[in-house]
Amino acid sequence: VPLEQQHPCITLFQELWPVISHLLDVYGSLLVISESICKFLKALFNSYREHMLVFLPLLAEKLVLCFEKTEYGCFLWVSGACIRIFSNAETCSENTRASIWQFTERQCLAMFSILNRTNPKEIPDVVDDFFRLLIDALFGHSVCLITSSLLDLIVQASLVSLSLELPDPLISVLHFLRDLLSYSVSSALTFSETSLQLQTIVRNMMQKYNQQLITSIFYGLVYSFPRDCVPDASGVLLSLIETYSEDSIKNIGVTLDLFPSETISSQERTRLLTDLTNAAMQTDWKKIRRLLQDWVAFYRRRVVTPRNKTFRLKNFDEVGFNFDDRHYYKMKDKNYAFPERAYNDVKDMIDSYPSMDFWIENYEFEKQKQQVLAIKIIFSIIFHDNSYDIPVVLWIPLLYPQKAPAVLIVSEKVKAEETE
Repeated sequence: VPLEQQHPCITLFQELWPVISHLLDVYGSLLVISESICKFLKALFNSYREHMLVFLPLLAEKLVLCFEKTEYGCFLWVSGACIRIFSNAETCSENTRASIWQFTERQCLAMFSILNRTNPKEIPDVVDDFFRLLIDALFGHSVCLITSSLLDLIVQASLVSLSLELPDPLISVLHFLRDLLSYSVSSALTFSETSLQLQTIVRNMMQKYNQQLITSIFYGLVYSFPRDCVPDASGVLLSLIETYSEDSIKNIGVTLDLFPSETISSQERTRLLTDLTNAAMQTDWKKIRRLLQDWVAFYRRRVVTPRNKTFRLKNFDEVGFNFDDRHYYKMKDKNYAFPERAYNDVKDMIDSYPSMDFWIENYEFEKQKQQVLAIKIIFSIIFHDNSYDIPVVLWIPLLYPQKAPAVLIVSEKVKAEETE
């Protein structure tokens, strides 16, 4: 069916959508219901592709809201299908691509909020789906993703997710890191006019987290990564050494210092670092890969046993994930194509009143917990020649405007100084 004509199956879907939407609203908290509907939606996107464009704003909004509400990964793999299909510059307009990137940003923000309060080990499937989505986003929107202020948080999310020990999510994280690192060399870039800019941003970002990446991956190779993850982890480690040879080898030395002194002698440490340095000077990356693989295999055979496999590196502070929920309200200069969600509403109000006191807190209502932005405002009134300060708190859910703000008078009238 030509794109100029509406596909008859899309007409049928249009009639079914109110029922599907109602099912998600009422029974979306049941995983079996959400997964079944997501499989249906993903099949629609893969089958009818650009014909689904007419429903894109409606479906994107529903996917975001359902993921924020349920935190189920199935909404992320449907989102990934949207990103893959509607990011093609040859078949999609710039407006569509811009809307898809905004949709991607919102799913990232929702995931960051989850990671801020949840250990990745508790949600390995969601982590897997999220990094698969990021791989699609990096392929279709490399310029937007790399130049976005979210890139730092994405790398942080990668670091905390390297603590996982299941192969599937780990492989997704490592694949994303390898794809991102490929943009640190000019040959990987598609957009020649911005290649130097992208290369510089990626280099600076990975340089910032070089030690944490080296330590996390090196530790994982020795102690925690499943065998299926070793090739990808070695590839990320080698890419870091290729891009930042001196710093990466130095950080390998720092990591070796964190291992128990009785398991590695100073001579072994010096020999490995010397061999790596000499190979890097000769740009012999195959030799570096072989040196690392041989050392890891030797160490594992000699030292690692089921009893000490859970050993943690001494004095190593894992990179925590630090996402400020106020990012929801600091999305500057964004004109969202999906008007149902307006971050700027709250952001503009806060900017207009810099003296406001505001914070993030947990709020429970009807056995449902959610985070809210609490804004405290002091109203001063004069009554019978006395001045009173009345503190009022405005609670704005992070799902605003889908959830209405609530106003709470936090205390009784507080008498201020009497007016003369």
